[in-house]
Amino acid sequence: MARQFDIAADLDTPVSAFLKLAPFDPRFLLESVEGAERLARYSFIGLGSAFELRIADDFGEELPQGAHGEILIRGQNVMAGYLDEKLATAHVMRGDWLHTGDIGFVDEEGRLTIADRTKDLILRGGASIYPSEIENVLAHHPATHDVAVVGQLDDYYGEEIVAVIVRKADVTARELDEWVREQLAPYKVPRRYAFIEALPQGASGKTLKRQLRDQLVSGELTADSLPKHGPTK
Repeated sequence: MARQFDIAADLDTPVSAFLKLAPFDPRFLLESVEGAERLARYSFIGLGSAFELRIADDFGEELPQGAHGEILIRGQNVMAGYLDEKLATAHVMRGDWLHTGDIGFVDEEGRLTIADRTKDLILRGGASIYPSEIENVLAHHPATHDVAVVGQLDDYYGEEIVAVIVRKADVTARELDEWVREQLAPYKVPRRYAFIEALPQGASGKTLKRQLRDQLVSGELTADSLPKHGPTK
């Protein structure tokens, strides 16, 4: 059953929860925290009682409390669709639920945590990898200035995890690998690293992960693979 939420927010976190009115952007779309603060912690945000919320799997079925899934919302204030854009409407409006494209979960206190975007999810060997979790760990290394984690096509795993790093001090891929392995499960550890001067950003300061993925495909950006530590599944 969908739940209703009271308004709640962590005011110390710059959560970008804006009303989206431009074409191809759902109104009331909740987006993940951007910028360096996004790497330091998740964003906690609540929905007003005018909205119903569901954390759903790929088929739109509600998931149990604490499970990660796509955030769906519905209510009288949610849009009915895009003007003269039937295909775009069909993509985000299924039944009477708005599919936000955000991945999140609801904790024991009823707080909604936005963890990632569905378009940034990495599918490695059948496992769903949330880039923000890895970014959070790498961002806390004293030698990293900025971090982005993306997926790169791989013949064996489907996608491999690539960490793109902007350094503020000398650090090697091996040192970062050891740092991550101390804190995350082996299957979440990046196997490839790329070091660049700055991450590409849009006008709002958001990291353009699609551009990074395209650069990996074209060869403009090269990610070096680390020697295997053994099984990583």
